[in-house]
Amino acid sequence: MIYKLLGELDVRHEGRGLDLPTGYALTLLGALLLNANRQMSHADLLKAAWGSTAVGITQLHKQIATLRTLLNRIDRRDDLVTHRGFGYEMRMPESESDLLVFERLIKEADAAQTDRRAEDELKSLREALGLWRGTRPLANVSTTTFQERINALQQRRKRALIRAAELDLGRRDYARMLDVLSSAASEFRTDSRMHELLMITLHRHGQATEAYEAYERHAKALAEQTGAEPAAELRDLNYAIARGDDEWVAAAETRITGWFGTAAVVGARPDPAPVPRQLPPDLPDLVGREDLIAEATWLLGRAPQRAAPVLVISGPGGIGKTALARRIAHLSSDHYPDGQLYAQLGAAADRKIDTAEVLAQLLRAFHVPVVPDTREERIAAYRTMLSDRRVLVVLDDAANEAQIRDLVPANPACGVLVTSRRRLPGISGVHHVPPLAPLRQDTARELFLKTVARAGIDLTRETKAVEAVVALCGGLPLALRIAASLRVHEHPRPTAELARRLAAQGTAALRYGDLNVARTIGAGLDRLGTAAQRLFLGLGLVPLPRAGLWTAAAVLDDEGDPGTALSELAASTMIDVVEADVRYQFHELTRDYAHRRALTEYPGAAEQVATCTRVYRALLSLTRRAHATLYGGDFEVVHSTEPPWTAPADAEAEVDDDPLAWFDKERLNIRAAVDHCAALGLTELCWDLAVSAHEFYTIGAHFDDWHATHTTALHVCRQAGDSRGEGIVLACLGQPALVASRRASGTPTVAELHHSVTLLAAAGDRHGQAIALRTLANALRRGGQLTRPLALFDEALGHYEASGDAIGRWQALRFIGQTRLDMGQPAKALEVLNEAKSLACELGTPRPLAQTEYWIGQSLVAAGDLDGARTAFLAILREYCDASGIGRGYALQGLAQTAVRAGSAEEARRYLDEAMAVAATCADALLDGRTRMSAAEFLGSRGQREQQMTELRNAITRFAECGAVHLQAAALHALGNALTPYDPGAAKRIRSRIAELYAALDVPFEDQIFRS
Repeated sequence: MIYKLLGELDVRHEGRGLDLPTGYALTLLGALLLNANRQMSHADLLKAAWGSTAVGITQLHKQIATLRTLLNRIDRRDDLVTHRGFGYEMRMPESESDLLVFERLIKEADAAQTDRRAEDELKSLREALGLWRGTRPLANVSTTTFQERINALQQRRKRALIRAAELDLGRRDYARMLDVLSSAASEFRTDSRMHELLMITLHRHGQATEAYEAYERHAKALAEQTGAEPAAELRDLNYAIARGDDEWVAAAETRITGWFGTAAVVGARPDPAPVPRQLPPDLPDLVGREDLIAEATWLLGRAPQRAAPVLVISGPGGIGKTALARRIAHLSSDHYPDGQLYAQLGAAADRKIDTAEVLAQLLRAFHVPVVPDTREERIAAYRTMLSDRRVLVVLDDAANEAQIRDLVPANPACGVLVTSRRRLPGISGVHHVPPLAPLRQDTARELFLKTVARAGIDLTRETKAVEAVVALCGGLPLALRIAASLRVHEHPRPTAELARRLAAQGTAALRYGDLNVARTIGAGLDRLGTAAQRLFLGLGLVPLPRAGLWTAAAVLDDEGDPGTALSELAASTMIDVVEADVRYQFHELTRDYAHRRALTEYPGAAEQVATCTRVYRALLSLTRRAHATLYGGDFEVVHSTEPPWTAPADAEAEVDDDPLAWFDKERLNIRAAVDHCAALGLTELCWDLAVSAHEFYTIGAHFDDWHATHTTALHVCRQAGDSRGEGIVLACLGQPALVASRRASGTPTVAELHHSVTLLAAAGDRHGQAIALRTLANALRRGGQLTRPLALFDEALGHYEASGDAIGRWQALRFIGQTRLDMGQPAKALEVLNEAKSLACELGTPRPLAQTEYWIGQSLVAAGDLDGARTAFLAILREYCDASGIGRGYALQGLAQTAVRAGSAEEARRYLDEAMAVAATCADALLDGRTRMSAAEFLGSRGQREQQMTELRNAITRFAECGAVHLQAAALHALGNALTPYDPGAAKRIRSRIAELYAALDVPFEDQIFRS
């Protein structure tokens, strides 16, 4: 085997392990190998390695290149397959991965168990367990992203250990059992079955004391971790061993192996009765769900030695609960020789069937001559009938606990398997398998193609259309079966035609015969209370990716409790829960159904728009509150005349506790709301939402969202003739951080920024005027001017003071200081920047302090006070910025620059490396360019001229990308100076470029700092 995952990740070549990469590359390799022979999207890989999809795609490509280099060393480069525009895949034969071999052996063992081939089952289990080199897969890969998959593998290993031990017990192979169970029981300290087997084995070896000690360790672990006591049968076993009762221990051993037969376990019956076999046929094309099947069949297979829990399979309509239950029931049927009962509880007739009716149906299955009349008598007869039988009861589509509580047998030898759209915590002894999730794209494709292939239709030449159809089904098995049936029914019409129809009609097109996605979703909706139904439909009107308590409150508008309605929707799996964020979201097909049904049930367009307006006004009010909470007031933002909305106290508290975290949860909602407001003609809501969020876009570097929302808002304002909105949106589009992100298209020109100032002055909006003047001044400063921007900043300062905007005053003072520094006046710059720092200290927010400290540091560098500069830059790292953000990058660049000037080579190199790493992940051309300027200065001081000039050229490119002419000229000037001793002609041409740059932008002569 080449790839080993069952222990530490190891890649073997010619019998030796390779030196593996570390960090993100190692994590990516682990993720790809865990999903071998499956395509992984860019988003999945980013989340696996970095924990977030917000990381630039270039970072993923860099780490993939590292993996290709590794694989190339062993001539396995082709194992890593690129799926252009989608992601990557590790493709290999099964024999080359210990994980793939393990999974194949476990499947073979399961098949042998079903066929009662005990020797084959044991052989496969032993081979599978022998592949493990430790207790945790990928033990040397540090990540929590795919911990769920690792946990599932560990559980499969545990089940294999227990099953192998049970088979060894049947063979009386106690020596092997003792070797395996001693270490396994230490690993799984709370597992009762593991300790039961260990205690029996120790007893058989004459080690009663050790058996008692194993029991005590298990009891202590249970108490510490769960607060529970050992199971009754384990306590009884412990007492039997203590008193030397070999007969009792032998009986316990027999119960586990089942050698004495069913009658010995549950008691013989004098009168044979019919054995019902009511299970519907198993569906041949079930795909995926292997871990759930293994878990459920293992639990159901423990009866009667253990009380089999009531197993509940939950999930939304159409997710495949019934198909999965059928497969599990068929695989478990041998454990229930006295019959399998099956009852459909609701969806078949779109109504909830009464429990008394179901009881009558189940009693008739045993040929009861007279079914009692009353419900209570039927319950008593049912429990009596099953009191000495091992029967599996399958209850499909239960509505709630009340419907099934009386259908659970009292006899622990019976098993109960329930499917429901909701969890059922009110049932004693219930065990929920993880709620069913939509199928992955590759698994969904397999289901679709299997269904079509059974009709003899080959779709290998329609790959792109098949992918489109599968994607439109959203991983919902019911939708996939319907789509496949439609494709077969309509043959030979092309799959692309089906894809176009599904894209246009959504759930309305997903129906075939008695299969109907819309009807299935609708059956779930019809079971809800009035408020939950109204909320479902209202959420269908607003195309927001996620909903929270505030969304529900705005939709319901005091006509029902929003928290209760949300919980009812979530409990019924009509919406999915994003637990980490306490948010809710639709499956795409459910969203489509909710939207289409809402359009038919709301009486008219006016009420539909009114509902959307309430929701977006609520979002705007909370966004305004978040901004004000962040800075202590409505600083650096101008609002529309839209009135505020009163939010629930819990929603306001969430904003107040952490406005940045709140914005992260709502960011995509804001973008979607801006687009929908534009479509509905809600102009003021549209532009106010955009500009109220722009400061959060700045802090989080969400430049795509910033640009998209503001360009949409600008277009709407111009269409509606909203000049004030146009003016403020133009000003926000011209903010330095957005310009520095290299999104040149859509960035306002200087003439448009002049227009912004004019529009806001005409509207009499001094606050907006201040923002527009400051933005215009920065644009002129980037274009190489200094004198006029200085005057504009000063004018903006006056408007900020008149408006009471403390943050705006600080911004203006900071930019005045930066401009003085650009003009070669560090002393004057420090004077103004220290005033800005005092104001920032009064505000008490970290970001203004960090930015001011940076420019104080730069002024001190220019003034020759390197110790003071270093102190300023270190203060940013220590007090004001996070571990990976752009603020850290600027601080590191300043420290590198200071170290270069001080001649501290090692320190300079260290800080430069760190700053370069941050700059590579941040969409900030200015940081990248400044860092390269510092690197060039360092290289020049060490006589590395070629590398110095390379970095200067890179800096020139970065500054040009974001239109920072004054910095571009500075970089050109430095390049000319570096070339002068070696190539005077080239240096002269560089200086000519500076002159041409100034001339093209009509920079006044007095502002041409680098004209010499």
